Amino acid sequence: MFMNINKKAKMKYLSILTKSVLVIILFLILDSCGSITAGSYPYAERYTIHKDEATLIKDVIDFKIENPKYTLPSEARLKDGRKNKSLWYSVYFYYPKEGEIVFACLRPKRMGVTTLYLVSINEGLRLGNWKDINKDFDLVENNRQKKKFEELILKKISN
Repeated sequence: MFMNINKKAKMKYLSILTKSVLVIILFLILDSCGSITAGSYPYAERYTIHKDEATLIKDVIDFKIENPKYTLPSEARLKDGRKNKSLWYSVYFYYPKEGEIVFACLRPKRMGVTTLYLVSINEGLRLGNWKDINKDFDLVENNRQKKKFEELILKKISN
């Protein structure tokens, strides 16, 4: 009788242990989904704009001509454009008051629709201080950065 209870306890323990391990594995998989999502910029804030990519690129160029303060100073050595036949068209803006560089990308979604990705912000003109949107900022600062981008830039290029 004593052996039977011990055997039942072992089986129950193994069952609980197995379930616990499976829950932990599932949690780790779900927790890492942000870092393994499809695409180059898994944390970027995505904006769907009902314009083809060429028109949106022209609107970005026009915006920078009309608002030169948002054009990145040449000392930063970052250029808008496509690199090595990439699907991504990189765009850089500058917030002169804050001294921040904004990195965004454009990618065609379908005919007449382009997705703009707000990817990251660099603090200062010296590169290497990048913080990814929706990842590296605390909630309040992240929302402030997105709202600032939407108000100062997105509204003007997406109309």
